Amino acid sequence: MRILTLNCNGVRSAASKGLFDWLPSQAADVVCLQETKAQEHQLGDSQVVRADTLERRQQAVEHVVAAAEVAAAIDRDQVGG
Repeated sequence: MRILTLNCNGVRSAASKGLFDWLPSQAADVVCLQETKAQEHQLGDSQVVRADTLERRQQAVEHVVAAAEVAAAIDRDQVGG
């Protein structure tokens, strides 16, 4: 699973700089954007891909949590703890 997290410092500005052209090339299963500085209604439908059901949203959250747990376990192993 590939999880991409990005501080985009304004998603509309990032979009004008090619964010939505670049994202597909990253082949991410989950994309987390921070500092979007926009409400969903300010974005066009072509710029927003929604988890269209509560079940899909929950699955996405579970994947992110599981990946974070794996990363934490790897980190603990690397520092000898």
